[in-house]
Amino acid sequence: MTEQPAKPKSFPWKEIIITILSLLLLLLGFRSFQLHKQLESNQEKEIQLTSRINEQTLQIKHFEKLSREISTLCTPSPSDVIDPLAPCAQCISTVLGKTTSSAKSAIELGKYLVDIYQNHSNTLDYQKYKDELIKVAEQITHGETHLLSTSVQHLLDVKDRRIHELESQQKSLEDQLTNTSNLQSELERCLSSSNFLIRRSGLDRPPCWAGEDGSVQYLFDLTLLPNEKVIVNPAWPESRAQEARSMAPVRKIEPYFNQEISLPFFLRQGQEIHAIGNRAQPEACRYFVRLRSKIEDRETADKSRLAVEDYFYKYEYRKE
Repeated sequence: MTEQPAKPKSFPWKEIIITILSLLLLLLGFRSFQLHKQLESNQEKEIQLTSRINEQTLQIKHFEKLSREISTLCTPSPSDVIDPLAPCAQCISTVLGKTTSSAKSAIELGKYLVDIYQNHSNTLDYQKYKDELIKVAEQITHGETHLLSTSVQHLLDVKDRRIHELESQQKSLEDQLTNTSNLQSELERCLSSSNFLIRRSGLDRPPCWAGEDGSVQYLFDLTLLPNEKVIVNPAWPESRAQEARSMAPVRKIEPYFNQEISLPFFLRQGQEIHAIGNRAQPEACRYFVRLRSKIEDRETADKSRLAVEDYFYKYEYRKE
């Protein structure tokens, strides 16, 4: 038995076409669903817009009606005398059911009271002003006018007390001016006396610090050493401690008290202290130091001493 040759397989066109059609149907269904949803959304927006247009149309009609009514109300009567406020009085008269004369009186009174508030009140709250006016009006209509006179009297009493206080303050200020004048005279006398004593002692400046008895108070104790060294210690009385430490150059030296330090470093601080004395009021002054020298060479000792004297007055201890 001979074998038959195999028949070639045909290409599956049919299956591919069916698959493509199925996909197209799915896409068409999805697109149809989207269009349906969009249509529903547009219909909902259309309903909302229509509702808003209807509401606005009703509001416009309401305002038009109100405008016509107000225009009719505010039209002055031909029988009224020509008056700029006549239309307003006609409106109030018609709306509140009052006579035209009563409406006009209300407008005039209200305008007068508002003008008073606007022209004279800078701090009073308008509502408070209004409430107070209503209270006073009720009191007047009940015959309680004595309350107004009492209130006025209270204000007058307050003003009188304030005037008395101001007069007392003025008297106090006048007394202070008199005392200041006396102090100025005393200061001038003291300055004259001070200048006389300065000339007598050969100094060009008074001491910055002096005790109640007129004795000089010292800022530093200085010990001059060879090789441009110096030992610095405080010499101020306890009562001057705060004033001394308030000076920046003193605070720079303070950490080195009772230690050997460079004389040029000390002199730089001395120059600042000298400047502070020159700015003193009512007149420039000099700070005093106590000085002892342990420099054997006379020329070097004199040079160091004169350098200190550039910025301080000194009291020098005799050599031991």
